[in-house]
Amino acid sequence: MQFPTPYPDELWYSIIARYHKRSGNPYWYMSIQELFDGRTNSHQISGFYPNETIIMAHIKFPNVIDLRKAVLESTLLPYLMRFYPKEKKIQAFEDFINGVNTKPRLYRYTKHDKLRYCPLCRQEDIEKYGEPYWHTVHQIELMPLCPIHRCRIREITTHKSLFSGRYTPMPEDDEPVFDCAHYEPALTDTLFAYYRMPFEVSPNIKSDNLARAMENAGLISDMNILYTKYDGDKLYKALLDFYPSELVKQYFGEKILMAHASRLRNHRVYSPEEYALIATMIGLEPELIFSDEQIPLHVEEKLRMLERLASQGNVYSKQQIAKIVGIPTYRLRAYTERFGLEPFWFDIERTQLQGKSVYSGIRVSQEDAEILDRYMEEHFLESRKYAAYSLIRQFLMAYEAEKESRATM
Repeated sequence: MQFPTPYPDELWYSIIARYHKRSGNPYWYMSIQELFDGRTNSHQISGFYPNETIIMAHIKFPNVIDLRKAVLESTLLPYLMRFYPKEKKIQAFEDFINGVNTKPRLYRYTKHDKLRYCPLCRQEDIEKYGEPYWHTVHQIELMPLCPIHRCRIREITTHKSLFSGRYTPMPEDDEPVFDCAHYEPALTDTLFAYYRMPFEVSPNIKSDNLARAMENAGLISDMNILYTKYDGDKLYKALLDFYPSELVKQYFGEKILMAHASRLRNHRVYSPEEYALIATMIGLEPELIFSDEQIPLHVEEKLRMLERLASQGNVYSKQQIAKIVGIPTYRLRAYTERFGLEPFWFDIERTQLQGKSVYSGIRVSQEDAEILDRYMEEHFLESRKYAAYSLIRQFLMAYEAEKESRATM
């Protein structure tokens, strides 16, 4: 009997199941014996990780089964190894292709009791191919919605021995459900992106965008700003505020210990689910973890903006800069050193004590006062005293520049 040609994104188990359905064999084990001569176990066939049955089918049906394509499209390997270092996962892939290591890894994806499907994909597959099939992408356990139709992915729970030892048909006449929680569309998009990226794509350690996004979200430890560390307590609380507590506990446990936070920070946790949950929560586009281009740091952007305004003559105190940037005042110098900035704050109180008085008070019209207030708002000045001093400095700077320009003419 001819082995079925895989459909797009068809799970390996689904391909074997279609063979069994077409064979007319009354029992699943008979089809397994026909295909693999009894030299495998059913757990491998039903697993979502590459296994030796793919190699055996390729050897037996080389014109039907493209080994590399089957591994990358009929298993969850690209998704499961998304956060592995590039060299490590390419080596693991080549080892499997060459028959060096064909045993399943990541055992939580080799023994399970659920199959998942989208009712609308099922309907479209029947219309297009004449029969439904199990899609690989739907087997990502954390994915709540079909990435194509945005309806809830349905699942059937079977006894492990039933799933691995018998053909499991897809339910019929199942109506789609479109209700979803606030986080589920974005989480679905993130997981789908992790799944369909080229296999060799891994996190870009140099751009370090996840850590930069974590810092922007205020989830970095205050202990050391030069080497940013994740604050496990802050992160866990943020996750609980964003997701249902059961979901957080399922993937992160009862708390995020310092050691686990460190592994997350250094991309030593290879679970794509944890990174997907964090990235979705902080609003980080899924591709940015893997991008060469760094995302901006909010603290740095604000400091550079204030430095530019200060260079134009505006006056800011240390306290005001820290307040605008959102950092403790005592950390300001450390941040300017981190970003290569010279101190640009101004001690106006000290200047008033040591400097020379040039006016005792100025009264202006209501219209001018309103203009001054708008200027203060646009330039982040906290008082009219600072605004007045800024305007005087700008006038004097412009005067000196004009004087110098005339001298060079």
